[in-house]
Amino acid sequence: MGVGWRDSASRLMPASATPLALRPERAYPVFMQRYTLIKTPVGHVGIVASAIGLSHIHLMRGGAAEAARRLERLHPGAQRDDDVLPDLQHELGLYFSGRPVCFTVTLDLTSCTEFQRRVLRACSRIEYGQTITYGGLARRVGCPTGARAVGGVMARNPVPLVIPCHRVVGCNGSLGGFSAEHGVSLKKFLLNLESKGLSCSLQGPGFGRADVHPGGGRATAGGYRAGRRG
Repeated sequence: MGVGWRDSASRLMPASATPLALRPERAYPVFMQRYTLIKTPVGHVGIVASAIGLSHIHLMRGGAAEAARRLERLHPGAQRDDDVLPDLQHELGLYFSGRPVCFTVTLDLTSCTEFQRRVLRACSRIEYGQTITYGGLARRVGCPTGARAVGGVMARNPVPLVIPCHRVVGCNGSLGGFSAEHGVSLKKFLLNLESKGLSCSLQGPGFGRADVHPGGGRATAGGYRAGRRG
């Protein structure tokens, strides 16, 4: 599923949308942050939003109370609001049910450097069920020897899932790293989830044509298959 970016609002849109022109760096009062937790098959997902939009996603182990305490330590002053970003909550539910999803949330990436935003923009365009190597992604942003730097950006991706850093893998067929608490096991789970969702979407109706981008690559009915691309 390739996603693009939409000018000053930083909204994830279809890949044909106009290129992103990010807002200038700006500090926002911490009391404007809101968060919620949603339960998924892999634990709790913490969603944190600023006045602009989604600023962080945390993939967390443990129970709801423990996850909430940890979110409040990570984002001091943030207020719990279980109605925050309801469309994103719904889309995440669909995603974890195995359906190809086009995330439509507005992003706040003002904490990222220009290089980080450039890499994250390119990563957001990796299609659902597909993978690319760290080196391949580095070439896409005009930095052909920057695989290690790209890996560093992926490790610090503030909004995993929405910007799908789990789709970036090692050039030797390995999965590479994953910064979530679950580690590489979660990365493998997500890739297998997408391969099954893509297989189902190609075999029959029900997911909506606009959300399905088969492309080419590593999705197979049997799950994720490592290999080089890009």
